[in-house]
Amino acid sequence: MTEAPDVRVVVVSGPICAGKTSLARALQTRFDAEILSARAELLRLSDHSEMSRGALLKLGLEIESSTSGKWIADAVRSAVGETTRPLVVIDAARTMAQLEGIRSLPLRTQCVHLTSSYAVRRARYASPASDTSAESFDAVSAHPTETGADDLRRVAELVIDTSHLALETVASIASQFLVD
Repeated sequence: MTEAPDVRVVVVSGPICAGKTSLARALQTRFDAEILSARAELLRLSDHSEMSRGALLKLGLEIESSTSGKWIADAVRSAVGETTRPLVVIDAARTMAQLEGIRSLPLRTQCVHLTSSYAVRRARYASPASDTSAESFDAVSAHPTETGADDLRRVAELVIDTSHLALETVASIASQFLVD
């Protein structure tokens, strides 16, 4: 990438069940954004069409370790080079190395970090609408890629506590931030 295209990048970060994918989809609708799913990228890199959450976490840790977090920056570079849309939303960065890799690209990049109380996230994980697997919430939350996810709040341009907010409100807050 020699010249920064006129594309804005929003990195959504946060712990499990904070609402990252829901916000990414809402921003996609509001801004005609392209979503780059870290989950889909991990599946692409593994040549699998589906994996359990536990297997995906393990794969993510292996790829994270072997690339020092650069795998997601490579995917962002590719997505930005191929898109005609004005906004690319990354769903989601999980580590500081990932965010730093993305921010090292010559792009207009901002991070929106979502957080929520442990109890609310646990209830979301248990809900029938959640994309969960056989792994328990406690086991997934204790995984190394999850334990550091909330550290990104310190470097995010916007932090939203989704504990008691409807998705529409979260999307409105993020959208207002992006248009300012």
